[in-house]
Amino acid sequence: QHIQKYNNNLKPASLFIFFFSWKTITYFFKVREIIICQYIILKN
Repeated sequence: QHIQKYNNNLKPASLFIFFFSWKTITYFFKVREIIICQYIILKN
């Protein structure tokens, strides 16, 4: 019974962590794209 309760409490936390890390990764790639574009514009 106790193990089942622990697993149920664990699921939302891991989902939140996954969602947060996914958002961070997508944000990082967007920023990186913008920086590369700015660098190309400044170079030319």
